[in-house]
Amino acid sequence: MSFINEARYYDIFHKNKDYQAEALVIRKKFPKAKTVLEICSGTGLMTVELKKVGFVVTGLEPSHEMIHEAGQNGRIAEKGVRIGTLEEFDLMKHEKFDLVLALYDVLNYIPDFEGAVNKMHTLGKNVYYEIWPKQVVKLFMYKSVGKYKRIRLGFEFRKKAYLWYLYWGDGFVVDFHKLYMH
Repeated sequence: MSFINEARYYDIFHKNKDYQAEALVIRKKFPKAKTVLEICSGTGLMTVELKKVGFVVTGLEPSHEMIHEAGQNGRIAEKGVRIGTLEEFDLMKHEKFDLVLALYDVLNYIPDFEGAVNKMHTLGKNVYYEIWPKQVVKLFMYKSVGKYKRIRLGFEFRKKAYLWYLYWGDGFVVDFHKLYMH
């Protein structure tokens, strides 16, 4: 997963998302869970909210740039984050987590969906994931937040969505994502 260029825009375009409400929903679904492994924790926006509702969170994030953004925004101390991918992660001496989370479209970035879900089950007593169905992935989208703008352009081919993101407002950035439509 590459967020090399767009990490600095991530929080700007997600600041209106109600992470607090989502964290409360997860807390209600898993009232006995204490320890959480958050797959692809990004800049830590959800991580902070999960901690506020009582979870002890370990973040797993493959993008150094996302972690850098979390540090720039004061969330890195909150995170307990590890650099790496789900495929690379090993429990080592730790017991299973009470809950393993893969929120939003995270699993769409992994080509082996079944392998990822199986790995999550080896890491946690409970697993909760969301996956974007094909109809949710919009191949063209424009969004504006103050002086910042984002355009997403893409096409589908062989159960994959190829997406280019153009950001501007604080410099110009182009980034690319490939989503697997499981």
